[in-house]
Amino acid sequence: MCYDFRRIIHSSHRQEQATTSSVKNLPEHHRQQHFLTSLPHASFLSTSLITMKNLPEHLLINILLRLPVKSLLRFKSVSKLWRSLISDPYFANSHYQRSSFLPRRLLHIADSQVRSIDFNSSFHDDSALVHPPFPITPPLPYLRVWGSSRGFVLLDDFNNFYMWNPSTASYKRLPYFSMPSQFSPFIYGFGYDASNDDYLALIAAYNPSDANYASNSQIFSFKSNSWKKLEGTNFPYINIVDEPLAGSFLNGAIHWLAYRHDTSVQLILGFDLTERKFMEIPLADEFDCILSFCFLATLGECLSLCVVDDTADIWLMKEYGVKSSWTKSVVVSLVDIPTDFFLPIASTQSGEIVGSDSFSELVKCNDKGEVLERRAYCYKGFEAVTYTETLFSIACDNVEASLLSENQFMEELALNCPYISLMDDPKDVNGANHWLAKKDYRNHRKLSLLRFKSVSKLWRSLISDPIFAISHFQCSSSFPDNKLLHIDGSKVQSIDLHSSLCDDSAVVELNFPIPPLPSKIWGSCRGFVLLDDYDLYVWNPSTGSCKVVPYFTMPSRSATFIYGFGYDELNDDYLVVLATHDPGYANSPSECQFFSIKANSWKQIDEDTYFPYMNAVGKPRAGSFLNGAIHWLAFRYDSSVELILAFNVSERNFIEIHLLEYFYEILDCCYLGTLGGCLSLCELDEDTTTNIWLMKEYGLKSSWTKSIVVSLDNIPTNYFCSIGLTQSGEIVGTDGESGLVKCNDKGDVLEYRECIDNDNDRYRSFETITYTETLLSLPGR
Repeated sequence: MCYDFRRIIHSSHRQEQATTSSVKNLPEHHRQQHFLTSLPHASFLSTSLITMKNLPEHLLINILLRLPVKSLLRFKSVSKLWRSLISDPYFANSHYQRSSFLPRRLLHIADSQVRSIDFNSSFHDDSALVHPPFPITPPLPYLRVWGSSRGFVLLDDFNNFYMWNPSTASYKRLPYFSMPSQFSPFIYGFGYDASNDDYLALIAAYNPSDANYASNSQIFSFKSNSWKKLEGTNFPYINIVDEPLAGSFLNGAIHWLAYRHDTSVQLILGFDLTERKFMEIPLADEFDCILSFCFLATLGECLSLCVVDDTADIWLMKEYGVKSSWTKSVVVSLVDIPTDFFLPIASTQSGEIVGSDSFSELVKCNDKGEVLERRAYCYKGFEAVTYTETLFSIACDNVEASLLSENQFMEELALNCPYISLMDDPKDVNGANHWLAKKDYRNHRKLSLLRFKSVSKLWRSLISDPIFAISHFQCSSSFPDNKLLHIDGSKVQSIDLHSSLCDDSAVVELNFPIPPLPSKIWGSCRGFVLLDDYDLYVWNPSTGSCKVVPYFTMPSRSATFIYGFGYDELNDDYLVVLATHDPGYANSPSECQFFSIKANSWKQIDEDTYFPYMNAVGKPRAGSFLNGAIHWLAFRYDSSVELILAFNVSERNFIEIHLLEYFYEILDCCYLGTLGGCLSLCELDEDTTTNIWLMKEYGLKSSWTKSIVVSLDNIPTNYFCSIGLTQSGEIVGTDGESGLVKCNDKGDVLEYRECIDNDNDRYRSFETITYTETLLSLPGR
């Protein structure tokens, strides 16, 4: 029998209201027993399995990470351990990493009332509307919303700012900006700087009486709790409408419609929160109308522009920053909207568009622009913004108020939760207060979930669930546990990348399920490694699962020159990609094929595709997978240019990424890879050093930076090529023969290990690649 843990949890929720009054006065051990016996399949779930003493913390983490914020806040009352666990900021961050599963709501402020609306439900479903506890008591008649990011909303009452999480009720009062009286604010916004883990607010103003429109731009840093003027900024922008505009936060930047007065151009003005600088994003040529009738927003992770005339035409910028990607996606009929106006706010999970009529109503229409429903929540005028339900909290200004709110919250939970603790004594759990600290998490991840499958049928069903595997993998992006796969002849080893190279316990011998062991590695992705030995094998070394991929066919005189492996997130598919050409002819046409795991077949990439590329190095090399594309060093023979050739696995097309001219003469001595989420090039410099270059901003030629210079003095082979990066920032690489090398970020060699059993193996080649331990299975398996 298959047990669905999610259904058990939901069933227990439905029973709460009926049992609250009869259970809340029972002794704690009776409440615990009641909870256990009230669960479906309680006869199967013995107390010894469900008690907190026996529930591994690693499994508990993955269970809780799957739950919505509302449930997690209620579950704080289950035990001291659960309260400590769910309140930990690191847990909140892990939960947010699963934001694709987190619900979004609409915050509606009007008539001194604050409403939180589930806009995925019907507007006429009263249960979809709640009134979250508001930080300003009583609410002022008018508030301005500056924006939302990561569950926080920034509010402005024209005297103070309030950074507020409606889900947790956590808030902080922030100091107001000071602006000289001659300046008129025209844009403002709020967002998150992921690079510095900081929240920023920005306001820009100009002097309308100055012929040159003198400007004043300021940013507020939550970390430093202060405003700072942006100095030396060339700012030839002014507003396109009379009222100041709130910005739209997307891709690490805040965006506004603006007018550049020195060139008389209408455009989108962006402010990069990490770089702390303004940038311009072009509008399509079709926007020849006056932008005062246009409204900028975000829909479905795209910048959107709504042009209001006889209809409301919604345009989407399908590819961020690319002018040609503007597409008219939806035309909303205004016939059924009394105000003849529609301003989009958000899109629902089912693709419907929620917007405002600019007066009192929220309007929902389908993807054909037909109005589905309307509802007025106020008499006239409102502020609205969407936010994600998260667990993020911040230190409150008023500690007493915070404690009072906490006590009231606990009283409410005591009335609504028939269970208080699943533990006899929370103190018996070793390290309960520190389980989620960074330094301990890797140790908890080493608990073998595969072994825990044998605990019970329920646990086996839970751990085998594909949704659980995806959740587990998403945790690994925050807590990487990368391994190094090392193939040497008939032996395959998994090496802990983060341990010492001299630690024999960090090396584990693996058994390849289909002998003989392949000798060539084509790539790795999401825990799977692609191996080649006249058949292709997609293998998960962690679970042992393996799929045989039929070998490709190619013309008899052709040879493979690039190959690789990657994941198509859009279609949940894994692709094997290769290109061949006839080495007997310098400019011979190439053939490109890809294998789809889902379709279980090879397919030739569009025969009409012009493919003027050949290998830029001496022998075929595996591609490096990053940002949804596989990358190789290549030579374009029709223009005699060396470059990085990339294959976008979702779009199924090739793109070019430019190299610095510096690399053109030395590409034979370079190796392409990835380090720390960046494309990297290892340049071997005359047996003395290896220069490691990083492309700090993906696709931007000018961002290539020589980051590390590795001295080869302490490497016997005078060779180093990087493979991976440890959690502490050290670089692991190969010596080109039989050894592994670890160096620090200054290029000093820290450790060296020869991966051989005897001197006869010294010059035997080996293959290495990094991979992440996952529970994932291939689609359809």
